[in-house]
Amino acid sequence: VYKRQGVYNPDSSVFNSFVIANTNSSGSVAGFSIKIHHKIFSSLAQIIVYRFLASASGDFSFKNEWKTIPEHKLSYAVTFNPFDSFSLWAKLTVLSPVIWSYFPRLKELSKDFYGNNLEERFILDFSIRKWFWSNRLRFNLLFKNLLNNKLQHHPLGAKFNLSVFFSAEIVFNSIID
Repeated sequence: VYKRQGVYNPDSSVFNSFVIANTNSSGSVAGFSIKIHHKIFSSLAQIIVYRFLASASGDFSFKNEWKTIPEHKLSYAVTFNPFDSFSLWAKLTVLSPVIWSYFPRLKELSKDFYGNNLEERFILDFSIRKWFWSNRLRFNLLFKNLLNNKLQHHPLGAKFNLSVFFSAEIVFNSIID
């Protein structure tokens, strides 16, 4: 667990911080997860995953650190394989809000440029995958954060807008039969 302190300089829009390791902090977390996989047809499957994870006990530093991790995470994914060599995949993920107590005045000092919490986040990803050459060559086109919602994992961290990834794979072990 870490104690974060720092100073925001509004003139340069830079947040200078230093980290001090807190080795005297302790606590425990509790949670559960459930995963349901359901095949609707031979070519259509869905997966629902829910995870709950929270601080069960601990000192002030420990509990503050666990507030930075979403307590609730729900995802729903669907895969459609109309042919052996082609598939469509989509996944919607919902993350509960988090609070970064180490930065209580960050929003005020940065004139609303940064905040000390992250609201709930809805992320939609979509992928198109196609195999060629007797399943030896695969192309994948992936759209992350398709709705272009505000996606951050830390109030001072990167903002992940809509991203597009393209990949190509050659599977050598399928050449030898």
